[in-house]
Amino acid sequence: MDAAEAEEARQTLAQLEDRLRRNVNDMVKVLVADAPVFAKRAVRRVFERSAVSDGLDDAALKALKDGTDAMASAVAAQLGERLSPFEAWAWTGADVPASRDSLDAHPTVSEALAAVGQAIGALLDEHGYTEAERGPIAYQLPAYFVAGQFMQSLVADYWRVLADHHELDKRLREEALSTERTSRRSRWDSV
Repeated sequence: MDAAEAEEARQTLAQLEDRLRRNVNDMVKVLVADAPVFAKRAVRRVFERSAVSDGLDDAALKALKDGTDAMASAVAAQLGERLSPFEAWAWTGADVPASRDSLDAHPTVSEALAAVGQAIGALLDEHGYTEAERGPIAYQLPAYFVAGQFMQSLVADYWRVLADHHELDKRLREEALSTERTSRRSRWDSV
């Protein structure tokens, strides 16, 4: 790779990073908007399907609804806090996963999304809806438009651009190492 090719590759890398940043910002907006809606819907679904609900008086139901609202707001704030930094979306693995339909393969992001289901489960446990009775709760990416964005398209684009960025960055680092070795070899031979 000559100097002009290396410069062009660095410019392309910067463009890919800008695209990743926009994509990540869009995904965070979608997740922060959708997670509270998902949480409220999940709690209501458990309430409607469980016989435990018949044992709740109006005060207990009001407490469940108030707790749901508070938990939903907290989940949105926590997701925003954990996923807004661009560094949270960085990929440190050897290769970007081939499957690009979810964020499950990304350790930092999947951990943050798993916390949504855990928060819902904790609230339900507090109000007598045990996991054995209701089953596990896991946040699912929206399959509809949220905040003007279609999350599944954003996720697929994120992985695609990340793979391109990762590959180009790897090539540039390998080229830099090769240049360093050549320079050192030349110095070794000349002294």
